[in-house]
Amino acid sequence: MNRQARSQWVLKWVLPAATSLIIGCVLFGTLQWAAAQTDMVAEARQRDLVTLIVSKMQASVAHDQESATVWDDAVRKTDARDVEWLRSNLGDWMHTYFGHDVAVVLSSDRNPIYEFIAPSDNALTPDDLRVAYLPLADALQQRLAASDTEGITDRVLSIGESDLTHVGRRPAVVSVKPIVSDTGDIEQQPGGQNLHVAVRFLDQSFVSEIGKDYQFSEMQFSDNAPTDAEHSFVPLTSRYPRSERTISFPKCSSRITLRQMRSTLSFP
Repeated sequence: MNRQARSQWVLKWVLPAATSLIIGCVLFGTLQWAAAQTDMVAEARQRDLVTLIVSKMQASVAHDQESATVWDDAVRKTDARDVEWLRSNLGDWMHTYFGHDVAVVLSSDRNPIYEFIAPSDNALTPDDLRVAYLPLADALQQRLAASDTEGITDRVLSIGESDLTHVGRRPAVVSVKPIVSDTGDIEQQPGGQNLHVAVRFLDQSFVSEIGKDYQFSEMQFSDNAPTDAEHSFVPLTSRYPRSERTISFPKCSSRITLRQMRSTLSFP
């Protein structure tokens, strides 16, 4: 092959191939960078969403309680120790209508008047419940005795205490609200109000609901953060006792799309 023929061959085949290869490498590098940036943004949004979901669950449980705890009848029936009425309105009904797993009505000295625990394969003991709700009940009674009204709005009708904790070995939202008059016609001694405890577990049905509503799969609660690169997590801090656990979930990744692009571009 003479020099002219070689030049023509280079111009016809080698140069276009080299140019295509360079363009392909630049494109692939750009896709890699874009995918990494997209993953970072997607993961941050996932964490923000999970944090918001759990926060809304806490607020929702407390709001659910007020449908029956801010009520003259509830004050009277609790003072009268009408257990059947409590069962129908502050126990079973809360489970059927709102999905609360546990309801406990406490006297002003924090002794149980009534207790409802939904059937479950994970048996709870009275001690499991007391360890979870007593610090919150103590804190709430102190606020009630001081006539604290911080946090009351048009939507939040009474003060309360809430925590993300474990009841037994199960992660849960635990919320304590006072049982108070809705009309103001019943005089109650500050700090002498009876209390209502609600527990909503954050495993099993909750995880299923989140997976269905927000497209999260394999959501798990654990004491330790995941160590693999395929999962992200959000820390959940308990106030009583002060501790931190995590909720983990698979990362939302653009790598599948990237692999598809790589195949299309014929890169190994």
